[in-house]
Amino acid sequence: MPCLYKHNKPLGNNDSKGKNTISSIIGSYKSAVTKHAHRLGFNFSWQSRFHEHIIRDEESYNRIENYVIENPTKWKDDKFYVSTS
Repeated sequence: MPCLYKHNKPLGNNDSKGKNTISSIIGSYKSAVTKHAHRLGFNFSWQSRFHEHIIRDEESYNRIENYVIENPTKWKDDKFYVSTS
């Protein structure tokens, strides 16, 4: 699940505590989506981990944004791709 999250608070020792951490936000999102999907009869599982990266400048942001946009076009070349047709 590619996601760009803009965090405006200065980084410090308290960033990993509480309900506003990236892990907490993603966990809440996954929980809500999973419950709703199961109510609709879908059976799926999430990727167990995620990669977190702090974007420090515009060049880094542009590189990651390009990856998020372009990566799905490469799905058929991925080692995990299974054709459904």
